[in-house]
Amino acid sequence: MIVLGYNGFSRGAELFGRLYGATGVGRNLLVGHDAAAALAIDGEVVAAVEEERLSRVKKTSDFPAHAINGV
Repeated sequence: MIVLGYNGFSRGAELFGRLYGATGVGRNLLVGHDAAAALAIDGEVVAAVEEERLSRVKKTSDFPAHAINGV
């Protein structure tokens, strides 16, 4: 079985930050940060990468399009 897992909220941290008044890194604690993608084949992780490594945007919570393409 091949499974692609990802974590990314497409600016979700900014939205929740505005709604709940969180600023700075605190807003990322509401929904997470460091978007990433991982590929598992037959239960073994064969590739994984954080979006910030490819987009060069620190602590990004954007959808990990670059990471998915890289995996």
